[in-house]
Amino acid sequence: MVELIKRSFDDVFKKRRAFLPVIHVVNSEQAIEQAGIALDNGADGVFLINHAIGAFILMEACRAARERFPSAWIGVNCLGLDILSLITSTILPDDIDGIWSDCSNIPGDEQVAMQTWDIIVDKFPRTLYFGGVAFKYQGKVDDVANAARVASNYMDVVTTSGDGTGIPPLPDKIRIMADNVRDKVLGIASGISEGNVQEYPEARCFLVATSISKDFSHLDPDQVARLAKIVEQMD
Repeated sequence: MVELIKRSFDDVFKKRRAFLPVIHVVNSEQAIEQAGIALDNGADGVFLINHAIGAFILMEACRAARERFPSAWIGVNCLGLDILSLITSTILPDDIDGIWSDCSNIPGDEQVAMQTWDIIVDKFPRTLYFGGVAFKYQGKVDDVANAARVASNYMDVVTTSGDGTGIPPLPDKIRIMADNVRDKVLGIASGISEGNVQEYPEARCFLVATSISKDFSHLDPDQVARLAKIVEQMD
C-alpha cells in the first residue's frame, strides 16, 4: 500500500505567493462564469463560498466548476457547517483542492483542532486546509503569536483577517503571526486590495473578494488582473 503524504502549500503552488479570488456562489452557472474570469485574469485558483445558498448547492457548484476547469485549483468554504461536520460528511468532492473554515478552534479547543487535522490528513491528503485564526467575527485573540504557533501544527495555511469584511488587518499583526507559523504559510482573507497588498510582504496567500468585485456575486476582470500582477511581482 502506498503511503499518502500530506501536500504542502509549496508542493501545490510552487511559487512564493498565491492569489485566490473568493466567489460568492449563486448557482453552478454563475460559479463557472466567475471562476473563468478569475482564472483567465491571473488568479492561482478560486475559493467558492456560500452565503444565501445551502451546502448542497455549493457542492454542486464545486463539481460543475471542476468539470469545466479540470486542472484548476478550486477550494470551498461552506458557511453554516463547522469544520468537523463538513469533513466527516459525505458532501465534499473527493478532488477538492482547498478547505477553508473561518473557525479552526485555535485558540480555544486544541483537541478539536488536532482531530480536524488528523481527519484531513487521512481523508484529504492532497487538500490544503485553511484554518481561520484571529479571524473576523470569531472573537478577539490577545496573543496572536501563540495562536499562530499552535495553529501551525494543525493546518496548511494559517488564515487571518481584519476586524470585518473588507477591512484589512493591521500590518503589525501580520508580521507577528508570520514570524510564528513555523514551516507553514500565513494567508489573509479580508481587506486586501491593489492599493495595500504590498504592505503585507510576510503573507504568502491572499483570499480576496471585495476589492476585485463589481458587486457581491460578480468579479471585475480588470481589477482581478491588476491585483494578480501586483502579487506576482512582489519581492
